[in-house]
Amino acid sequence: MLNTMFIVVANLVPVLGVYLLSWSTFEFFIAYWFEAIIIGLFTFVRILCAKKVPAADTVPYSHLSTKQKIGYALFFLIWYSIFLGVFLFFITFETSEMHNKLFSMGNLAFWIPVGIFFAKHIVKFLTEWSQKMFELLGPDRAFMPAIKWVVVVLSILIVGGFFSLKDSDGKVFVIVFFVLKSVFEIYQLRKKRSLN
Repeated sequence: MLNTMFIVVANLVPVLGVYLLSWSTFEFFIAYWFEAIIIGLFTFVRILCAKKVPAADTVPYSHLSTKQKIGYALFFLIWYSIFLGVFLFFITFETSEMHNKLFSMGNLAFWIPVGIFFAKHIVKFLTEWSQKMFELLGPDRAFMPAIKWVVVVLSILIVGGFFSLKDSDGKVFVIVFFVLKSVFEIYQLRKKRSLN
C-alpha cells in the first residue's frame, strides 16, 4: 500500500507544479524526461548486476565475459538514448516551448519532483537488491521494465497530443498523463507482487 501511495504522490507533484506554480506543460514533461534518465541509469546498473545468462536460466551469469556484460549495457544505453531523444522531440513538438523554457529549470521547485522520482526509483532498486532479484534475471530481462515504461509513456504522449489539440493550456493533457502513468505503474507493482 505504501508503494502505491508513493507512486501516486511522486506522479502528482508535477501536476501540482502545473496547477499551483503555473508550470507549462513543457516543464511538466521535462520533469518526466528526467525520470526517464533516472530509470535508464538504474536499468544500466541492473543489467550489469544481473546474474543469469540470457535465455538460459540454469547457467550462472558469471560465465559471461566482462566484455559481454558491458556489451548488453552499451546496447541498452544506445537504444535508450534514442528513446530519450524521441521523448524530448515529442515534448517539444507538443508544447512548442523548448527554446524559451529550458533554462527555467534553475527554479528549485522544478527539481522537487525530479528528487522524488529519484527517491522512488532508488527505493525500488534497493528493494530489488535486498530481495536478491538480480540473481533471477539475465541482462536481457533486466531492461524489460524500462522498455515497458518507454512504450507506455510514448503512447500516452501520442494520445495526450490529441487532447492537447483541444486544450490550449495543456491542463487536460497533464491530468490524462498523470492518471494513465499512475495506473500503469500501480499495475506493474501489483503484477510483480503477485509473481513473488
